[in-house]
Amino acid sequence: MVSLGVVCPRAGAQSFGLSVVPASSSVVVNSSLVYAINITNLTTLVLNDVWITNFFSAPFQYVTSSASQPLVGVFTNSTGVLFDLGPVNNNGIVQVLLTVQPNTVGTFTNSVVVAVPATTFTSSTNAVVQVTPMVVFADLGVTMSGPGLP
Repeated sequence: MVSLGVVCPRAGAQSFGLSVVPASSSVVVNSSLVYAINITNLTTLVLNDVWITNFFSAPFQYVTSSASQPLVGVFTNSTGVLFDLGPVNNNGIVQVLLTVQPNTVGTFTNSVVVAVPATTFTSSTNAVVQVTPMVVFADLGVTMSGPGLP
């Protein structure tokens, strides 16, 4: 069960369009996983304080992030990553690229919420990726030789 390009069908008064697209539906444990998070301000207002919160279902390591507009701040802890986008113009679109490394094998869910604090402007969705163990293949060659024939 993999959610790729998930779009939230119902947001608070349709205030945001939101999609979260992982670069892959499956990754090897401790390897990089990139999410493209796209939001659209669907209101007729400039929203002055927009936040994106990413809650992860399993241990992870934050690697890097970038955005299509300057970020006010990026905050991380053991369960997630929080982006302060600052203002987003009416009909404005912002893309955030987030790279993390899942640290355990199994289902890895990114629950994403975009919101403006102290308002009802919110939207949320989930993206699920399968994290697999690293497979190591041995490259071993064996030759046998015995004493020479008399």
